[in-house]
Amino acid sequence: MKLHLRSCFRILAEIGILRCIILVLISVLAIIVLVKVENQWVLPATCIVLLGSYHNYRKDKTFLQLQIKNIIRFYQKEYGLLSSPFIITELAKGQWIIAIGLSIFVLLLPYLKEIRIKQIPIKLPFLYQGGMEYIRMFRQASWVYLLLLFCSIIGAIHGNIRIAKISMIIWYFTQASVYFTIPDILQMHHFKSYRIFSNMLWKVNGWNTLVTGIPFIGTVLIFSSTADTIYFSLSSCVACILYLQNLGLLRQICTTSISLFFIQLPVLLPIFFFSCFIPYLLVPFAAITGVVSYIAHNKLKQLWN
Repeated sequence: MKLHLRSCFRILAEIGILRCIILVLISVLAIIVLVKVENQWVLPATCIVLLGSYHNYRKDKTFLQLQIKNIIRFYQKEYGLLSSPFIITELAKGQWIIAIGLSIFVLLLPYLKEIRIKQIPIKLPFLYQGGMEYIRMFRQASWVYLLLLFCSIIGAIHGNIRIAKISMIIWYFTQASVYFTIPDILQMHHFKSYRIFSNMLWKVNGWNTLVTGIPFIGTVLIFSSTADTIYFSLSSCVACILYLQNLGLLRQICTTSISLFFIQLPVLLPIFFFSCFIPYLLVPFAAITGVVSYIAHNKLKQLWN
């Protein structure tokens, strides 16, 4: 029983919590877009994309077909409830045509067949460095990267540069998910010393942060080349490198993914976020990195003795 509960908590920490946090961050970004952008197409487009993606990628279709007689009617009621905030908002704004169009979309959505997108692996080694964990993350989260970059450009065009800033922070956090699992300690035998391992981490984290962050930084600086945006771009890059370095070392110290999650959640994540906007916090962040590096060195040095 204890082993079963432990495995459930481990799966929740490695998969469920991470996805929930990413979805919450993306939802916060969506709310910012809906509040700040006043174009009429934002609400209906968001409703269509969210409902369409939910219907296309839901995994309970076979189960529901076995349990419910009229599955089409069930889908229509469910999607009607989910789309009701958008439809009511459009009715309150007097956009009757858009509200009717969304209602028709909800009624027709259950009849649409599933769209399967075939992913073709594209080798772009200059975009990222690191092991198979980072390559797997980058390929799985490439759509998140493109979506955040698209929102950044659209927000910047409409004069809201904060969307690009938040998008960059969300991508940096998504990139940190590479270090949310505990690796096998035997992998450390590939390195001849702790210094080689630490230098490898600095190199990989620095390269991945700068290369993948260039489009976001370019968007921020092109549309708002002020002193504040310059400081933000520099601070966010340095903060992300320190955040990734701490996670890369902490997962060598922690024994479970749950302990790693609850260690970095109250300390590393807040200081990473606020360091992007307050450059002075990079000093204590660097000090924390030094402490974590010292602890990791003392724990791992016995591997090479």
